Amino acid sequence: MYYLKSIRPLNLCIVALTQVLIYYIVILPSLDYAEVDALLSPLLFGLLVLDTVLIAASGYVINDIIDEESDRLNNKLKDGYTANKAKFWYGFLVIVSLLITFYVAYKIDNLPLFILHPIAVILLFLYSYSFKKTFLLGNIIVALFCAFVPGILWFAEREAYQAYLQSDVFDLLTKSLIGFMIFGFLATMYRELVKDIEDIKGDSQVAYRTLPVLWGKERAKIATAFFGFILLFTELVWCNATRMDVHLVLTILFITIVILPSIYSIHKLLKAETSSDFKQLSGFIKFIMLTGLLYLLILFFYEFSDKI
Repeated sequence: MYYLKSIRPLNLCIVALTQVLIYYIVILPSLDYAEVDALLSPLLFGLLVLDTVLIAASGYVINDIIDEESDRLNNKLKDGYTANKAKFWYGFLVIVSLLITFYVAYKIDNLPLFILHPIAVILLFLYSYSFKKTFLLGNIIVALFCAFVPGILWFAEREAYQAYLQSDVFDLLTKSLIGFMIFGFLATMYRELVKDIEDIKGDSQVAYRTLPVLWGKERAKIATAFFGFILLFTELVWCNATRMDVHLVLTILFITIVILPSIYSIHKLLKAETSSDFKQLSGFIKFIMLTGLLYLLILFFYEFSDKI
């Protein structure tokens, strides 16, 4: 049971679903429109998604290993956890993901894709070992990784993109992927700070230098709300920038499933007091991340259909 729980299967499913939706709804249609062959076959794409999932899973496991004391104090230690079991599981995930990365990079003749693997693994290790204990640095690292979930697909297919730089759909593809990455970064940053407040008790006892530990819960709530407002402001800017080019129904949809929930999350944050409150809020922000992804996919499909 530990092996499954340790890798947060729901989070990994979201990672995989994000890549599948972006690839088949955004990237492949744009390549087909430009009459350019994709570098990734269905098999290679599936392996790349699996590789991303395994790397993310290894990050969760090394975090369990290094955070054993803090998790014990926060009552978050996984059932069946032992240090030896976790170390074996971590090594297995890293080695298998390394082999998959090498195979995919070799098949599409993209050596830099292979080099990204050890960089990602090392950064995730350093995040758990040091960065997450440092003021805001750990939060930024996790947010960057989340933003790079769609970015890795862009990186893998970058040679194909070069063939249609002058296509009228290239700008739309670029803006869409950048939109995914910015939204993913900001929403993850917001959620990570909420999770830090949730874990303040254990983190303070093991001398982590997170924002809530250094500033206290109330000031940390205000700082976290500030990041929530940045996310909300970005959503409003995006809504205003696209409202003249999309159907009114899409604008109403965006307001309903993204903007209003974001406003509500800030309200809930300022009212939250207990660890349970912050845990529920963290889950709600994850819901906003999913609805934001859904809307961006719908928006791309709508705008792309006008160009065909």
